[in-house]
Amino acid sequence: MNNVKQELRGVLDELSNEKLKMLWYFAQFLTETDELSAKEITALNRGVEQFEKGEHVLFDEIRHGIMPLIDNTMTTRHTKKAEI
Repeated sequence: MNNVKQELRGVLDELSNEKLKMLWYFAQFLTETDELSAKEITALNRGVEQFEKGEHVLFDEIRHGIMPLIDNTMTTRHTKKAEI
């Protein structure tokens, strides 16, 4: 573990302030010990169910512009919206 900390310190010295700030936010996330609320667990479970039903759009479809234009001929997969 000590080697990892030493290597990390070396990497920190090479990062810009902007990247250090991003790393700090991520480190804060890693150190949080809060548990999910019942509402958050319900929302996650609903998201999983919607994904399994095909009620989603893949990131690659959005990123590469494959998602069809919004019109009345869209399939159910593209018209249903996630509920939270």
